[in-house]
Order: sequence, then structure tokens, then C-alpha cells
Amino acid sequence: MEYVVTYLNDHLAGSVVALELLEYLEKVYAGKPLEPFFAELRTDIVADRRDFEDLMTRLHVAAGY
Repeated sequence: MEYVVTYLNDHLAGSVVALELLEYLEKVYAGKPLEPFFAELRTDIVADRRDFEDLMTRLHVAAGY
């Protein structure tokens, strides 16, 4: 179970960085062709993060990022 806890926390921490970067990129590319790509990717990562947080809750794993 220790490896699962590590994996889940690493994935969750990675999502924090990815969301911050994508938020920045959306601002930089506002009104440009890449903006929708970054926005959609951010939406997907937010959904993925919710799934991981739900799984961590069900497994009683505390977030440690």
C-alpha cells in the first residue's frame, strides 16, 4: 500500500504544478489559437484530480504534497 500512497500523492502534486502552468499559459495565449487547447487540457486535469482525490478519500490516504 505504501507505493500506492506515494503514487497517488506524486500524481496529485504533479496536478498542482500542471494547473498553475496551464493557468499561466491560458493568460499568455488569450485570444490566440492555443488558448482553447490549454483550457481543455486544464479542464481534463481538474477532472482527473477530482478522481484521484475521491480515490484517496476512499482509501483513507492523506494528501501530502
